[in-house]
Amino acid sequence: MHYFTSNFLLLLLLIQAFSANCCIEHERDALLEFKAGVNDINNRLASWKGEKCCNWVGIQCSNQTGHVVKLNLRNTDIHLFKYYEYIFSYWSYHSLTGKINPSLQFLSDLKHLDLSCNDFNGTKFPNFIGSFRNLKYLNLSNTGLSGKIPPKLGNLSRLLYFDLSYNEFSSFKLHADTWWLSNLRSLKHMDMSGVIFQDSNNWVKTLNRLSSLEVLVLSRNNLTQISNTLPFVNFTSLIVLHLSYQNFDTTIPKWVGNLTSLNKLALDYNSLHGMVPSLHSLTQLTHLSLPGNNIEGDIDELLLGKLSNYTLRKLEYLDISSTNLTGTLTGWIGDMTSVTYLSLSYNHLRGKIPINIGNLTNLVFLDLSENSLTGLFGSDWTPSFQLNVIWLSSCKLGPKFPSWLRRQVEIEDLDLSDTEIDDSIPDWFSSLSSLRILVMSNNMLRGKLPPSLVHMTKLKIMFLSNNQLEGNISFLPTSLAYVDLSNNSLSGHLPLWWSNISRELNLADNRLSGVVPSSLSCSGALAVVKLENNSLTGEFPFDLKFCTRLELLDLGENNFHGIIPDWVGERFYQLQFLRLRSNLFSSNIPSKLTLLNNLQFLDLANNNLSGPLPSGLDHFTSMIQLSPANIGYIGESLNVMAKGLILKYEHLGDLKSIDLSNNNLIGEIPQEIVVLAGLWNLNLSHNHLMGNIPQEIGNMTSLESLDLRMNNLSGTIPQSMSALYSLAVLNFSYNNLSGSIPTGYQLQTLDDPSIYSDNPYLCGPPLKTSCRSSDGNNNPNSKNSDNNDKWLYLFIEFGFVTGLMVLFFILLLKANWRYTYFQMVDDVFDRLASYML
Repeated sequence: MHYFTSNFLLLLLLIQAFSANCCIEHERDALLEFKAGVNDINNRLASWKGEKCCNWVGIQCSNQTGHVVKLNLRNTDIHLFKYYEYIFSYWSYHSLTGKINPSLQFLSDLKHLDLSCNDFNGTKFPNFIGSFRNLKYLNLSNTGLSGKIPPKLGNLSRLLYFDLSYNEFSSFKLHADTWWLSNLRSLKHMDMSGVIFQDSNNWVKTLNRLSSLEVLVLSRNNLTQISNTLPFVNFTSLIVLHLSYQNFDTTIPKWVGNLTSLNKLALDYNSLHGMVPSLHSLTQLTHLSLPGNNIEGDIDELLLGKLSNYTLRKLEYLDISSTNLTGTLTGWIGDMTSVTYLSLSYNHLRGKIPINIGNLTNLVFLDLSENSLTGLFGSDWTPSFQLNVIWLSSCKLGPKFPSWLRRQVEIEDLDLSDTEIDDSIPDWFSSLSSLRILVMSNNMLRGKLPPSLVHMTKLKIMFLSNNQLEGNISFLPTSLAYVDLSNNSLSGHLPLWWSNISRELNLADNRLSGVVPSSLSCSGALAVVKLENNSLTGEFPFDLKFCTRLELLDLGENNFHGIIPDWVGERFYQLQFLRLRSNLFSSNIPSKLTLLNNLQFLDLANNNLSGPLPSGLDHFTSMIQLSPANIGYIGESLNVMAKGLILKYEHLGDLKSIDLSNNNLIGEIPQEIVVLAGLWNLNLSHNHLMGNIPQEIGNMTSLESLDLRMNNLSGTIPQSMSALYSLAVLNFSYNNLSGSIPTGYQLQTLDDPSIYSDNPYLCGPPLKTSCRSSDGNNNPNSKNSDNNDKWLYLFIEFGFVTGLMVLFFILLLKANWRYTYFQMVDDVFDRLASYML
């Protein structure tokens, strides 16, 4: 019997093993159809061949039935980049792309489906997923899906894990009703961040029916209402409640205080206001996050009045930044003995940073930036923590460089910007070898950069702008991706290391000289190059030709000469901002610049450019669009000459401008320029342009500044100008314009006569010259006609007098002519007398 049982069990094991390797034929065919519908450029599905599909990567079959029960094709090579509160993610080279084939519906026993972090490029949400009645795990996050989520998903009554987050970062969106969510009675984890809820009024009551729910994450759902009270709280199993980036504009709901199992409460950036309800019952709370709201009161009242002392000591994560809280850090901060993450930035806190903050032994993240705090710790102060992140911008730490940082050897991110440090960077600073982000802008740092900085091989971001640093910059770590050393007194030539910068380089407003070295490889994704306001020379840097991902290029205020090469328009297909102002560039503006469809800012002013304006300006499609562009630069700005001032713009998405002033351009203004409806500034002044102002210029509805002075423009000012409601600055002076000045709307406010001066044939307000003709025009041709008539009469009179004088002198000198003339006169009078008789 024992022998029989053993053999029987062995047989079962063999059957199971066989079943595990040989999946069902129609399911294998379904998987192969799915594979045929996706692009797998990195061969992640290379194992998907042969008969034994249960051995394929990402596939798991049931040991009992052989059916496919698990399909996991999650792309683990997703990239996340965080800078302050901004998190950027993007699909990697390992993503599957294409479509989700409906053949997957034949995997009827599927319990686990994970296609997350791939790019299905706007594919409609697959309706067939609602038929997987055995499904327990569903993860379609970060997949680029779109359309309506079918209510049929409410049939997935066994579902435990449900994640549709991060599907809104492309042009595609997911949207859904919420009523069917109450059918997911087994659900423990739900993340629908980014899904637009269409019936958002009752979502709280709907989710309150899910008594098993432990994790609820809803962010960027366009929710506007949240119930302040509930008749009863049913989802008391909640461990994590994360509601962020909504539009609630109300107080924090009182029922939050009844979620006694809650471990994490995050209500980030929801426009919540008023007082925080009592959270004394949340004794399990270790994570409290309320940034970006308008919470009233003193920080002591929040932390000591709304939380129990037990909870305060237990908190591991506290973020109450950007909440308008007042008060000081004394009396409570030393009690947070468990805290690892502490962010109190962008509030109205004041006073000294208590020295007992150094007793927080578990602290690794500290952000006290943008308050009115001071922190004058002695040189012998040694905190017990080892921080990874220190953000103390706008805290008054100076004038000496904080020496206690020397012992923070695990620092990865350091922000000491605007902290009133008036000192040199110490030699020991390079011993902070773990540093990835260094921000010390807007101080009075002086002296030279320590040569030992070259050994900080993990450093990716270095912002030291607006200081008093001097000397050359030939030694910086080759690991840098973002560099901003602008507005210092750095000198010498551009170093060879600049070719290693992979993302942004800003060396503007220094004393750099010489030519740009031909060492640039642009092997990375260099997007920003700012070298303006130095003394750089040479022709347009040839090696930039290989930087095909450039989005912002500023070479203004230097001594570059020669032509602007055609390849600027051919190679920089992603270029959005081009500034070459105040150099010595000559020849024509290359016509191929109009190939830059993404260009929204063009400044070539103060050069020696000649020839006509290029045709095809209507190809600047970014200047046509009225909406702001999406700009992802960190801390970049541009100087713009507009409205008679040099303006520094930091919100580059709104900046749409063309400035070609102070050159030697000729010809007419191209008619197609009027389609640039998104253009904010147009300056063509101080050239030799002629012809008429385009009649449809009123179509450029975003214009705030228009400068056409100092040209040879003629004709009338188009009446369509009255449609420019945003126009604040206008100058038509020193041209040959004629006729009446248009009136109406915004033009009525521009009443300075000087903006129309030195156009002798213009008339009407605000000029003192009135329009005389019936149609309101002072026609220069009519004036010329009057002048011609006057000259004609003058010549006739002059000719008559001249003829008499010639006759008089002839009769005086010629006696025989005189005798004949008077004899003829006597004969005439005799004949007249005879007729009268």
